[in-house]
Amino acid sequence: MVWTPPDGESIYDAMLRIREMYDPIIRSNDKNVIVVCHGEIVESIIRMFNDLGTFHDWKDNQEKWGYLLNPVNCQIIHLSKVDPQNGEQCDYLRYVRSIVPWDLGHSCNCLWEAIERKRYSSEELLEIVEKEI
Repeated sequence: MVWTPPDGESIYDAMLRIREMYDPIIRSNDKNVIVVCHGEIVESIIRMFNDLGTFHDWKDNQEKWGYLLNPVNCQIIHLSKVDPQNGEQCDYLRYVRSIVPWDLGHSCNCLWEAIERKRYSSEELLEIVEKEI
């Protein structure tokens, strides 16, 4: 059962909307795509496109990736497949930068950095689950 707040949508509803835009974005190839949305949707999109591991990883890296997890109003998060150093294209969105245009000194502002994908073995995932239980 999925709960939907009055006059709102459940996280399941939101995920369906994200899934609907996933394929068209992937098919856009080398075209630029701009998505304007709420912070929770931004987080879900980043997770989907980058396969960023478990919620456990995000908790452990809150300090480093907090600006992606809790974006502020009007924050621009730029994801790219293109390596900003050498111009080579990756197979997935690997690079991120952020700017809060109304506050150029904001802590969410950052230059390009790589988002590393964490890969787990079955044993490592089982260990995470057992810790959480």
